[in-house]
Amino acid sequence: MKKTFLYKQIYDAILEDIVNGKYNYGDTLPFEKELCEKFSASIITVRRALEELQENKIITKVKGKGSIVTAKIRSAGAPVDKNIGILNLSDSLSPETSYPSVPFKKELYNQNDWKNIIYTEIFNTLSHKFNLILGTYSSDELINNFESTVFANINRIFIAGYYNSKIIEFLQSKGKLIVVYNNFDKNINVCSVISDEREKVRQLVEKLIHFGHTSIAAINGNMQVSESVERFMGYQSAMINNNVALDMEKIKWGNFTAESGYHLTKQLLSAANRPTAIICVNDNVALGCLEAIKDSGLRCPEDISVVGHDCNTALIHYTKPKLTTIDPHFKLIGKKIAEKLVREIWIDDITVVESTIVETRSISAPPKL
Repeated sequence: MKKTFLYKQIYDAILEDIVNGKYNYGDTLPFEKELCEKFSASIITVRRALEELQENKIITKVKGKGSIVTAKIRSAGAPVDKNIGILNLSDSLSPETSYPSVPFKKELYNQNDWKNIIYTEIFNTLSHKFNLILGTYSSDELINNFESTVFANINRIFIAGYYNSKIIEFLQSKGKLIVVYNNFDKNINVCSVISDEREKVRQLVEKLIHFGHTSIAAINGNMQVSESVERFMGYQSAMINNNVALDMEKIKWGNFTAESGYHLTKQLLSAANRPTAIICVNDNVALGCLEAIKDSGLRCPEDISVVGHDCNTALIHYTKPKLTTIDPHFKLIGKKIAEKLVREIWIDDITVVESTIVETRSISAPPKL
């Protein structure tokens, strides 16, 4: 018979009390001395149990207050169904900005395989034990005809791509356990895996500043997409924290396409005081940016440095020079999502996957005037 360590028994007992509602979200657990007496255990053993509860984001230890329950547990001890749902919502966010034609094959440049990479990793991790059921619906179709959708009888669902609070709250009201990618809205309580979008963009812009750039433009995406806002906030943070003035004329909002990158870069280059560096919301936009720089008779990075985001493998080999970008590690993100989908205890927690800056030849010091 397998021996269970005392700290693990204490961990399980406290967790069971939380699951059964003895201690709810925001409640404070008994002090360590009380737990020692209750379980006839040493302070070291009790602290180990509490540390593991904190590592699993079930409690938070606050100096002077004790251990506070911070997990919102939706389900515990329930068997994982054989079927796991992958929901793709077909809603568009808003009409995309229409841009004039561009002097390159936009279909070739407007590729981003992040969603497929994440799904493939989920499939590789789970398909030997579970059936992954994919379905695409509009938000209205899902809500108004839910019982006739494939998700009516599936308890655990990953929403791939677009979602909103209305959809999440609706599915949770149906007892569904939901995982999403990149939930940055603190008002939405949902299990999420996120990238360190804001922090990594801040670091990348600081690299440009350390190279000597003080005239840095930002080409952003659709403001309804949380990643676009997070990346822009990282740009702002780096500029302000390093005492680099924000030039409002150098901040552009478009979408996530190469056409957006091309035409908004043309606007930036036509200004009397053109930027010496441009940070783009993703690699598609960055490729359009590079085309505009080339068409204007300028060079990257000798005249203008350019950086992107997403480390888009479908596009990298088209880039000249090789693009400095941010790799969110989509395979690891897919693996973390898969792990959450099959947990016995379901918590509305957040797992952060750290991105990596991929440094290549598209940045250098600004040209000397």
